[in-house]
Amino acid sequence: MTVRDTKALAPAGFGSLEKLGDLVGQSKVEIEQYELTDMATFSRTDTTRWLEYGAGDPLVCLEYTTAFFGEGRKVPHTLASASARAVREVVIDTLGITATLDRTRAQQFKAVFAGERPLEERVETTEDGMGFRTVKGWTALDGDAETFQNSSANAFRGGLNQCTEVGFFDELTRDFDLKGAYLAAAALVRDVDFLHDDGVIEQTITKRLLTLDDVPEWQTPFVGYVCWEFPTDVKFPTLPGNVHDSTVYVRTALNRRKARAKARANGRADRWELGEGTWAMGPEIRAALLMGAEVWCQIGHRGRVLEVEGKPSRCLAVGVKSFVAGRAVAAGRYGPKSLPALALKEGGNSIYGKTAQDVSPSRSWDAWRQKHVETGGSSITSPYHAAMITSFVRTLLLMAQNELHSMGRKVVSVTTDGMISDASLDEVEGLHLDGLNLLFASAREELSGDPTVWEVKHEQRWLYNLTTRGNISIEPDGVTAQNSYRSPDGMDKRSVEGREHFARLVLGRTGTVASKAKVPTSFAGMTRTPLEERLDFAMTERTTNLRMDFDLKRRPLLDAMTNDVVPFDGVIYDVAHFDSAPWESLDDCRRAKATARASRCLRTVEHWKAWDLRYRNSSASLRIDDMGAAIVRSIVKGHRTGLWVVPNLDHGTVEDKLAWLSRWGFTSSAPTKSWWRNMGRADRTGEGYLLPIDDLEPYLSRMVSMAVGKSPARSERFKK
Repeated sequence: MTVRDTKALAPAGFGSLEKLGDLVGQSKVEIEQYELTDMATFSRTDTTRWLEYGAGDPLVCLEYTTAFFGEGRKVPHTLASASARAVREVVIDTLGITATLDRTRAQQFKAVFAGERPLEERVETTEDGMGFRTVKGWTALDGDAETFQNSSANAFRGGLNQCTEVGFFDELTRDFDLKGAYLAAAALVRDVDFLHDDGVIEQTITKRLLTLDDVPEWQTPFVGYVCWEFPTDVKFPTLPGNVHDSTVYVRTALNRRKARAKARANGRADRWELGEGTWAMGPEIRAALLMGAEVWCQIGHRGRVLEVEGKPSRCLAVGVKSFVAGRAVAAGRYGPKSLPALALKEGGNSIYGKTAQDVSPSRSWDAWRQKHVETGGSSITSPYHAAMITSFVRTLLLMAQNELHSMGRKVVSVTTDGMISDASLDEVEGLHLDGLNLLFASAREELSGDPTVWEVKHEQRWLYNLTTRGNISIEPDGVTAQNSYRSPDGMDKRSVEGREHFARLVLGRTGTVASKAKVPTSFAGMTRTPLEERLDFAMTERTTNLRMDFDLKRRPLLDAMTNDVVPFDGVIYDVAHFDSAPWESLDDCRRAKATARASRCLRTVEHWKAWDLRYRNSSASLRIDDMGAAIVRSIVKGHRTGLWVVPNLDHGTVEDKLAWLSRWGFTSSAPTKSWWRNMGRADRTGEGYLLPIDDLEPYLSRMVSMAVGKSPARSERFKK
């Protein structure tokens, strides 16, 4: 028996039986509300109508699936699965793929497209992260195919998401989207020749610096494990690294600390061998080389391009184009917002996702086997195609950021397939990007007849940008991305009410923001055996405490930090405003993120100055909860260990000294006698427990020079 859910086979908003029935001319049987709420009575009092009602719903489902997928055909699990199958069939027909003595048409497609052949038996789970292949009963054609696809799987990562400038913007900014970004990128990917007699790998490079001759075109099928060093003036590097499962872009992959340690132990160390490298694809490597970066390749492979009739084959372009054309026909016949048109739009947009299915290992609950198992790949999963698609989009966005920066424009946020900038649409459309913009334009024109690459989704003159995927405009047509925050029930986050609610939360936050959501009982919980362990379905309210602070994927430029005063809803809020630059190394980024975990909140200038003190002194035994407290602790510790003399701390009772210290305003509450005792403990007065003298000024000089009995003037007190 095969079970399917028609909601998963219809576009969002069209899953109801009424809408499905209207499309295929099979209306859903309607009954009264009182009959719906008391089925037992309804079945006794009007058995015929009760039976008609019961049979009507599955009849709608049957007519819909038959009209959509054909009579007597196996129904796919989801609309995305159906799309993957459709792409496969289009490519099979276009390339003239036929069955062989030992392979069906579908199996031969897998060999041509992904370099795979059937396994004799399936593998339930894997330890090597390559379940996209083996879980569904496939294995690599040969060693070349396995090496190339496994390398591509290692290089695969998702979209580019990063906040690049934090603060309030009371100027015109625009939210730009790449039109059909992933469809255009899919259409650009050149297929590689897995069936070539000499194997799919045309060239292997080992342990040398790369040049543009190695990646001569944006579409060159190259994957390599690389280390890099960008020039210091590159604001947005293009080669990705990993910190805490997050993709970050640092200036260099070199690990100078490790290199110095090895040099001391063993003599001269090879700086590249000790780098923290990463797997990367051709587009992002080519972009790095164009920016003047040194890119050292430990091992890399250039694929052999598959040619059809003397031209590079691009299978996905054929598949995507069929969906775009079909959607145009459906829109003309049924309307652009009709179920068929939206189904084809959603199906086309899912093509990239199906090429990437389980390339980053994912697991789901198998009720029959009572355990979590790997999802496995789709009918069109190919790590090479998936990795090239996302690399194209990330590279285009990073190149756009760099070119706009060179024009004096700012880009404050980038999210997957778009960015927020103060540039105009004409400026963004006019970007050159070393030919990458034109390449995307050609793909767009090939697919839809429209060569434009960018569009403006939102405009606003009121914007608070706080972190990756976290920004808010209170204007009705402005941008809003609420960093996983769930608005209260009944409140639309895009409404003015929802926007103002979120703005109040983040502008005035003093810690995490609580987000409440109703979560259904998991499928695993409802299907566990034995029966006594099985849970009933229920919606449970859960609260998640979300950090809304800048996530430090980039280095905050605090020397130029300013305070933004934001009047909103009758309240004046203060928030820090700063630009950012790439971290020097992955180690620096890790240390910054670790330092931030000790911060309750990073919203104001004061918060960020305290974080900066902690970061710069993170190797010392310092407790820096806020800047004022850290300064006064260091001054008192230095006095009590004889590093300097503060006259007013040498005279009078302890109460007199504490009262004098409290007049400086370093902390909101007055220091206590126990605090004074702790400042004199031998184990807390070493040099590692003190801030650098520069961080204590001008207050240290004022206190040292102040006569006994004198108190600080208002202008001399601590200023946050």
